[in-house]
Amino acid sequence: MDSKQATLFNGTISLSLLGFSYFFGTLSYLVISGFSFAAFSVLGLLSYITLPIILTSIYYQAVLKQWCKFCIIIQAVLIGEIGIVYFSGFNFMAIAPENLFLLLALFLIPILGWKLIKPMLDKEKESNVHKRALKKIKNNPNVLEGLLVKSRKIKTVTTGLGITLFNDTAKYHVIKVCNPYCGPCAKAHPILENLVNAGKINLQVLFTVHANGEDVKAKPVSHFLAIDELGDRSRIRQALDDWYLAEKKDYETFATKYPMNGELEKQTTKIEAMRQWCDAENITLTPTIFINGYELPKEYSIEDLKEVLQ
Repeated sequence: MDSKQATLFNGTISLSLLGFSYFFGTLSYLVISGFSFAAFSVLGLLSYITLPIILTSIYYQAVLKQWCKFCIIIQAVLIGEIGIVYFSGFNFMAIAPENLFLLLALFLIPILGWKLIKPMLDKEKESNVHKRALKKIKNNPNVLEGLLVKSRKIKTVTTGLGITLFNDTAKYHVIKVCNPYCGPCAKAHPILENLVNAGKINLQVLFTVHANGEDVKAKPVSHFLAIDELGDRSRIRQALDDWYLAEKKDYETFATKYPMNGELEKQTTKIEAMRQWCDAENITLTPTIFINGYELPKEYSIEDLKEVLQ
């Protein structure tokens, strides 16, 4: 069915499409005609026209020594139709022009429909092939590492800044510069946390926030830093989960769950240090991701990291 010989008009129409059009057209014609004797007469005569196509198909299958089971079934049905018409002594009636035009239109509907749909299907198939190839390339750690060294490099050290979750086996040190009220930052949180849990990365979380009382981000960030200062790794991770995975970022609810007693006021120096770092590195968007000191290339999204860093 896929061979060059199984086509007509220089590959424009395949025999499989022609066969489908034949059965679609004849069945539709019978239904429209109310299974009248005149309709059966027309289709009986038409069945003889399929004989050259049957013989051609059988010939090429024999030459190529590739027998198509589906094709043989179709050919058997067509031969059966011819046999019934021949041995039943069927009386043919003259074909009215309007019936001929109707039958032709019914034959053309599947062919024209397929010609309209096929380019779109081919384009979608080609697009999917390219997407799979691109994904395979992007998921190669060597490709990521090659692009990283061409990206912007951090100029200022981050030692002691923000919150860091360490893994002894981690190959990558990921810095996430974020905003506690940033939607994309919240979406990135579980992806990076899963990589931490898998032991693939160290994660250092920095925040773009001002220490003055006018910045609404200061309270939750001060709270994160105060919890982290207690030294309980599981508690700070749970606190970040509770904040970023919540549908609504409500600081008062969060503060009630993690009560503090004057520790928030002690975080000003840490917040100012993160602010100076963000200014020095010209951080304007959140989340901004750095891997081993280099900014994540624009060709990659944070979602890609769960595949490439595994």
